[in-house]
Amino acid sequence: MSKNIIVVDIDGTIARVGDRLKYLQQDKPDWDSFYEHCDEDAPIEDMVRLVEDFYEWGYHIVFCTGRRESVREKTKEWIKQHLAIGWNYDLLMRKDRDWRHDTEVKPELLSKFMWANKFATDDIYLILEDRDSMVAKWRELKYRCLQVADGKF
Repeated sequence: MSKNIIVVDIDGTIARVGDRLKYLQQDKPDWDSFYEHCDEDAPIEDMVRLVEDFYEWGYHIVFCTGRRESVREKTKEWIKQHLAIGWNYDLLMRKDRDWRHDTEVKPELLSKFMWANKFATDDIYLILEDRDSMVAKWRELKYRCLQVADGKF
């Protein structure tokens, strides 16, 4: 079946980063602390409901995040706590110490996932994203991408 996958960013899309930003607004950004506190984010309720609706309608949810592998378990627990989708999803995360920009990392993660699972580009119905540069990249790659928040960073 084609058009049955929803790709969802996490930070700023379904999770309100808020308090963690202080770690990046220092003279020397503290990425370790930024990621370590990811489980403290509040959910963005309307976006969480949208993802849950897509899940209920039979879409497969694929989270594609710039978060590091080292916080995979915290991320899974956050998803379990805030989204009513059980464990029936895929979670794509960057390798630890991969400092490339999301516009390089996330398309690569998605491409490898698609190839490994024998999915076609057409199997992706929609991507939910907040960051301007990622929205532009997804659209450049011919994906339908809904920008869910202002993301000029």
